Amino acid sequence: MAKKVVRTGISLDSSIAKKLEEVIKKSPELKLDRSEVVNSILGAYFTEIKPSLLQTKETIMKKRKKEL
Repeated sequence: MAKKVVRTGISLDSSIAKKLEEVIKKSPELKLDRSEVVNSILGAYFTEIKPSLLQTKETIMKKRKKEL
């Protein structure tokens, strides 16, 4: 029996969208994988941590190196 896939979408709050654009503009090496940036920002947003650009970048780099 085929499994039914349900997709849900989210709309980004303007503050999250601005943060995403800020991270991508200042860190061009992250541009290729926006999903990593979005996941890091959303993760911080939902845990009520407001990440700085540096913290976001460090988190992504650690995940890429499998340190987290």
